[in-house]
Amino acid sequence: MSEDRATVEKEQPVEAAQPPPPPMPAPTGTTQEEVTKIMLGAKAEGSISAADLAEKLAVLDITTDDTDAVYQRLVEMGVDIVEDEAILEEEEEEEEPAPDADEERARARREVEMALKAPTNDPVRMYLKEIGRVSLLTAQEEVSLAKRIEAGVFATEELADPAAKLTEARVNELRWLEFDGDRAKRHLVEAN
Repeated sequence: MSEDRATVEKEQPVEAAQPPPPPMPAPTGTTQEEVTKIMLGAKAEGSISAADLAEKLAVLDITTDDTDAVYQRLVEMGVDIVEDEAILEEEEEEEEPAPDADEERARARREVEMALKAPTNDPVRMYLKEIGRVSLLTAQEEVSLAKRIEAGVFATEELADPAAKLTEARVNELRWLEFDGDRAKRHLVEAN
């Protein structure tokens, strides 16, 4: 008998390796009819938005598994399920080029000026206005200020060294570096 079974199995035509379509949701006859109407309408149009499909299926009494089966069946039928228009518009907006850095700085400066003109008694708002008066530093500006501060510290140390034999020109140069270092330190503190 095992030979007969093997022969019968060999004689049966082998179909292409396609999985069977998912079962249609069928909680009730009315629901099945509504789902069929939705699917035939989408097939006739060739596409349906995901929001419309979700809205139409939400009023029906079907499970999430049945909803997934409807989505799968629509895909198998060749119906395009498109994204919402709002999502597509957001994607288009994201593709726009970024504004120029100079334009962005000018816009930010105008906003700060407008905010500074408005009077307020709120201490937090007053603090924010105060710190907004000085623009933030770039990385290059921070490095430059750090170098000036360091030069000022070294100048102060060299001026304080009693064993150093300094000419009047060198003393003036060191005092200027010390003053410039203090100025750079104040600028750094104000900007951050």
